[in-house]
Amino acid sequence: MNQNKDIIIYDGECGICNIIIEWIKNRDKENKLDYLPNQMLENEIRLRGLNKDDAVKSVILYCPEEKVIYKEARAVFEILRRLDGIWKLIGTIHSNPLSSAVARPFYRFIASNRNTLSQLLGFNICKRSLN
Repeated sequence: MNQNKDIIIYDGECGICNIIIEWIKNRDKENKLDYLPNQMLENEIRLRGLNKDDAVKSVILYCPEEKVIYKEARAVFEILRRLDGIWKLIGTIHSNPLSSAVARPFYRFIASNRNTLSQLLGFNICKRSLN
């Protein structure tokens, strides 16, 4: 894992999460991001303010150079901001606290229902339940 790249921490056992990560990888043309399933979360990263509970409930974007951690909807917009084209524009417009706060309930709804959504879409079902 490259120490200078921003790291997306996601649920590697979730069908929806894995499909979205593949979508992001296909659009990360400049290879700006690294990808880490939360099941492989290293102690070193945990010591920097991340914890396993947060990683199970939310996608996380960890930015080692800036020493910043983004979670939930804000992480999604920050990830989009690192992609090219229209995705960068959408991420740039919405990666502010206000837009992220407005999008948070939608993010939480999808995150808390991802087992059901994965099953309905025919993806792997997350092994952990989200409380």
